[in-house]
Amino acid sequence: MRKNASRPDAENPEWTEEDFRRARPALDMLPNEAIEAIRRYRGQRGPQKSPTKELISLRVDRDVAAAATVLLLAPAAAALLLRRRRT
Repeated sequence: MRKNASRPDAENPEWTEEDFRRARPALDMLPNEAIEAIRRYRGQRGPQKSPTKELISLRVDRDVAAAATVLLLAPAAAALLLRRRRT
């Protein structure tokens, strides 16, 4: 692999004016099936790889949140978070 991929070399020479004149948009050159497979419209996302998550909000007492922190995080990280909350 080259150090700087943006610099032209023997395998990928810099384009000439003739190359630019002959160039055509990919949409003009590819078959319709390929275009439909890769085309995305504004705001469109690809298919989900796993089920989507749902954002929820939950209000609990501070002591409940502290206990959940202790149970869910590593003890050292939980202790650090608890110390920060007290100050």
